[in-house]
Amino acid sequence: MGWTHSASYWCYALRRLLDTAVPELLPYMVTYMDDCLLWHPVRAQCEAMLQAVIFAVRTAGAEVPPHKVRGPDREVEFLGMSLGPDGYRVADHTLKDLRLALSDRPQTLRGLRVKLGLMQFCKSLWSPVTGGAAGTLTHLTQPLTALIGEMTSTGARRNARLPWTPEFDQIWAKIFRTMVPQTIGFHTASTAQEDIQFVLSSDASPIAAAAVLYVGSRRELLTALDKPLEVDSEWLGNWGRVIGIWTHRWSKAERRYDIIDKELFGLTKSLLHWRYRILETILRIRFSRRGSTDDHEIGRVLALTDSSAALGRFLARNSYVLKPQGSRDRRWLGWLADLSDFPEVDLTVRHVNGPRNRLSDILSRLLPGENAILSEGHSRPLALAVPIVSDAEEGGGRQGGEDLNRLLSFFDNANDFIIDKQKIDNTTKVHGATLAKWCSYFLHTDDTADEDLPSSAVAALAIGLVRWGPGLFVIRDAVADEIIWSLVIPLGSAEDLPALLSTNYLPGWSIREWVSFVYHDLSLHQGVDSALEALVRHFWWPGCGKHAADAVRRMAAATGRLPVDGELVVWASP
Repeated sequence: MGWTHSASYWCYALRRLLDTAVPELLPYMVTYMDDCLLWHPVRAQCEAMLQAVIFAVRTAGAEVPPHKVRGPDREVEFLGMSLGPDGYRVADHTLKDLRLALSDRPQTLRGLRVKLGLMQFCKSLWSPVTGGAAGTLTHLTQPLTALIGEMTSTGARRNARLPWTPEFDQIWAKIFRTMVPQTIGFHTASTAQEDIQFVLSSDASPIAAAAVLYVGSRRELLTALDKPLEVDSEWLGNWGRVIGIWTHRWSKAERRYDIIDKELFGLTKSLLHWRYRILETILRIRFSRRGSTDDHEIGRVLALTDSSAALGRFLARNSYVLKPQGSRDRRWLGWLADLSDFPEVDLTVRHVNGPRNRLSDILSRLLPGENAILSEGHSRPLALAVPIVSDAEEGGGRQGGEDLNRLLSFFDNANDFIIDKQKIDNTTKVHGATLAKWCSYFLHTDDTADEDLPSSAVAALAIGLVRWGPGLFVIRDAVADEIIWSLVIPLGSAEDLPALLSTNYLPGWSIREWVSFVYHDLSLHQGVDSALEALVRHFWWPGCGKHAADAVRRMAAATGRLPVDGELVVWASP
């Protein structure tokens, strides 16, 4: 037609026409510009709906060319996608055109940006289902986005030539080779229950940004918030289920962002990543509940962040004046504009304390290789290990050989330190004899040790309740054909013992306090029973059960920010 915005006029006119002529078909119809998609599980009904729409359009004086009408069929192409009963994927001809467009590597900075933007339009072709986390488009293009950041920071023009290297050729070839169409499943109407609630927790670190998406009962969440209960990663894991994890590793340019920018980036980009999944559900609920109201201030999407500055920036997005000429304001404008698809009534952002946001915090601190994290306040990486210590020693655990050797080395070093303390402990008694007296007896450092042992100690020695390992060991348990011997922990200061593991600890801890902390950690903070079960397979002292219970309660506050969640345990990285 030649009019300005003529496509938008046609889109609006078509939508108004169908709203007036066939309003009963709106739940089964999608319009985009001059395209209209109809669907129905019954073929005959779908044909009747098609004829009704054609009749309405032709009655209004518009044309419907026969070659533009497709279906009904089990699979149709719409906007470059192939839609079927199981989901949608990039159409074959779209994939062919995309391969042709990406066949030649870019020559200039502008050309690289254009091709990366084209990849982002069809990023479902690089799925973590087939290639793992390292096979996603974000990971594959990270060196290229870093190159853009470097050239932009030096003031390079848009037509600047790229410093292309053979390494970039390999990266480009891998991106081209790993393009595989993935069928993305539709979400059925049963998913969109009226009681559904989405919760997103996000966090950022100097390494990356990460977010976790939960779904669960809206009624239960609102009740917990009204009480109020402590809503943290553990509570959310019990309340609902994790349906998505998003991570983004910073490029060289993004590493220069301050923490406010990084937190806001993680919040907005993770919501943008899941907007199709979230909006499909909440808009379906809104359509089914039209005419009714939900007066609660918490929307169907609750986003949690531990950055009060990022929260303030988000809440003030409609009132704060951003000046587009500033680079920082331009970033904020772009990120906040990504959230324009979300109805404001359905999106609520709340602050959560850092210790309650542990799962997102751990994910944002994962180092390359995903087997170590950089904990806050630590310059040394912390390795992630399997917490089943007994199985690891027997060779049935999930740890690799290198991890197992490192863990056993820890026990050997700890044993040497503890034995030295046993020799001078004249307070702790085992079967009536002090540890110092037991050490003198087994090491023959005192000629009168045999005579000084009390009768209870002699009886225990005679029936095999005590042995020298090296160090004094006692029987603490027996399972099937296995006897569990535990090294007795003496009194005394931990001194350099905490240096054996990279853990959070309080200065001045005793040996027993530090050992209680380690095994509370190895048992995934599940409580006294689990910690004691892991502890007695290696160590024991009189009254260790009561002491461990007291230590667990005291250390809950001291280790509030310890990055342990799910099945993660912290110990020394090589």
